[in-house]
Amino acid sequence: MSLATRLGLVGLGGGIGASLRYVTALALPAFHGFWAYGFINLSGSFALGLLMAWSAQNPHRYQAWTAFGGTGILGGYTTFSTLALLVWQHQSMGWIFGLLSVLLGLWLSSFGAQLVNRVLRSRSRA
Repeated sequence: MSLATRLGLVGLGGGIGASLRYVTALALPAFHGFWAYGFINLSGSFALGLLMAWSAQNPHRYQAWTAFGGTGILGGYTTFSTLALLVWQHQSMGWIFGLLSVLLGLWLSSFGAQLVNRVLRSRSRA
């Protein structure tokens, strides 16, 4: 796959992901700020773990999905910059939110990857 194709997929996916983030934040007005963006980042971390474990089975075959879904959609959907801004704006409790967000994000991406690996192993045994 050419670089131009991959860049196009990343750009298209990024637009979709950023739009999903915007709509998700609007859909959670009662949870504006920490909770809305915490949900966005954590659900994106889980989804990225699923996608990366799935695509790792055959990286060349799934490189379009990795570019479009991982770098594009999930890169546009999740937002480290907003996390950093919220931590800075709420200095007294922001650092706790930031730390929990990063730790839970790491755990959820790992959990997503383990889930895919278990499913793939059980299918190969059947």
